[in-house]
Amino acid sequence: MPPRRTAKATGKKRATTGAPKIDPGKETQKLDSQVSKCKAGVAWIDILATINTLKFGTYNDRSENEAETVKLMGSFKGGIVPMKDSSAIPIIINLKRIKPGLTLAPDFTNPEEVPQLELSDGNEIIVASGQHRLAALKRYHGGLKDELTALTKKCAKIKELKHPSQDRIDSYNAMRLEMSEILGQLEGIGKWGVTVYNEVKLLEKGDTLATHLSRNSTLHEYKETEEEVLMTILKEIKKVYDAAGNDKRMSCALEKLNEMRVLHAKNARLQKVLQQDGVCMLLATRFLRLGPHFRRRHEFKVTWLAKAIDVNMGLYVSLADMRCTLLCKLASKKAFPSYKDVNSLLTKAKAGDAAAAIKVKALRESIADCEPKDEGDLSMWAEVISAIDTHAATTLEAVSGFMEEMSPTYVSPLSTYRDQVIKTLQQKWGLSSRFEAGENEILDHQDSVVARVLLQLTPDDTTAQAPAPLLGGFTLDYIWSCLTRVQLGIGENMTLREYTP
Repeated sequence: MPPRRTAKATGKKRATTGAPKIDPGKETQKLDSQVSKCKAGVAWIDILATINTLKFGTYNDRSENEAETVKLMGSFKGGIVPMKDSSAIPIIINLKRIKPGLTLAPDFTNPEEVPQLELSDGNEIIVASGQHRLAALKRYHGGLKDELTALTKKCAKIKELKHPSQDRIDSYNAMRLEMSEILGQLEGIGKWGVTVYNEVKLLEKGDTLATHLSRNSTLHEYKETEEEVLMTILKEIKKVYDAAGNDKRMSCALEKLNEMRVLHAKNARLQKVLQQDGVCMLLATRFLRLGPHFRRRHEFKVTWLAKAIDVNMGLYVSLADMRCTLLCKLASKKAFPSYKDVNSLLTKAKAGDAAAAIKVKALRESIADCEPKDEGDLSMWAEVISAIDTHAATTLEAVSGFMEEMSPTYVSPLSTYRDQVIKTLQQKWGLSSRFEAGENEILDHQDSVVARVLLQLTPDDTTAQAPAPLLGGFTLDYIWSCLTRVQLGIGENMTLREYTP
C-alpha cells in the first residue's frame, strides 16, 4: 500500500480573529515587577501620632470591613511585630520631601537600623493600603489604655487601705503583673514600619501602578519572623517555669526548651540560639519579667544573638544574671528598716557615729546574703526600670570610663543618679512624704525596697570599689562593650605572641 501523501507547508499562518488573550497571572507579575522598581526603601513612623496626616483611599476607596478589623485586633493579642515586610504599610511620597541626610534602609532585616521617617513638611502622606491595620491598632490601643486605667485605679484604692487583707494584697500583686503585661504591649505600639514608594516613578505613566499597589495583597504576604518564633518559645518556657515548684522549675523549663529545639530543628540560626541553655533561661525567666524595657533590645533579636554567641555570650549571661539577682534581693519582703531610718543611719555613719556604721554594715550584709527563698519578684521592677535606665544613661554616660571607681569623677554623678532613682521609685509607688509605716503592707514593702536601693547605691568607704548602676539597657551595653574590649585585647596579645621577626 503506497504511503499517504503529506500536505506541504505553505509558510502561511491562519489568521486570528478578535483581541489577543491576556494572561492575568503574567500581567500581575509584570505589574509587581514594575511596582517593586519604584520602592525607595523602608523606615518607620509613629502611626498613632501621625494619624491625621495619613490619607487613605486615593487609589483604592474601598470601605472598612468590620470583620477584618476585629480579626486583626485578635491577632494583635499574640504580639505586634510591625517592623517587617509582611506588616509594613506602603506609602507614596515625593522623595524630595524627606529631610536631607536621612537614608532609608533597604529592608527590615536589621530593624534597629531602620530610621524614623522625617519629612520637611506636614503635608498629607498617601497610604496605598493599611486602613484596617490602623483602625484595629487604634481600637486595640484604646482598649489597652482603658484597661490600664481601670487597673491603676483599683491598685490605688488597695494602697489607700489601712491594714488590707491578704486577699487584697494578693489581688494587688496579680493586677500589678497584669499591668506590667499591658505596659509591655503599649511600649512603642505606634512605631510602625512603612515601605516608601517613589511617587514620581510610580505615577510616571499614570496611576496604574499606584492602583495595583493599593489593591495587591500578594505584595504583603504574611510570614512569621524569627523574633516572633523566639518570643513564642520563650513565653512557653516561662509558663512552664512559673507553673512548676521552686525545686523543679529549672529542670521543667529546660525540658520544655529541649522540646522546642526538636520542633524548630530546621531553622539553623534559631537552633544556634536555642542550643544555649543560659541565654534562653536568662531571656525567658529573667528578662521577660522586666517588661517592655528589654523586649525591644537586641537580646531578643535572633540575628544579634546568633552572632554574639561566638563572642562573649557565656560571661555576658552570667553578669546579666547577677544583676537580675541583685534586683531580686533588693525586692525581698524580708524585714528591713524604712527608707527614713536607713537614710538617718547613713547620715550618722558619715558623721562618725560608730554604732550607726555597724548597723549600716549589717544591713549591707543582709542584702548580699539574701537567700533565694527570700528574694522578691523581679516583675515589680517592670514599671520603673525604663525610667531608672534613662537616669543612668543621662547621668553616667560621660563617666562610663570610670565606672565603679571610688573617685569623685564617678562617685559625684553616681550620687545624682541615686537621688533620681529614689525620687522615681517614690513617685511611681506613691510613697509621698505623708506615708506612714505600718499601715499598709504593700507600701511598707515598696518603702523597704527604696531603702535597700538607697543603701546599695551609696558608696561604702570601707571598700575599694563604688557601686554600679542598677540593671538596665545602659548597664548591659556597658558590660558588653567591656567584654568586647577585653576580647580584642586578648586577640591582639595572642597576635603579638605568634609574631616572630
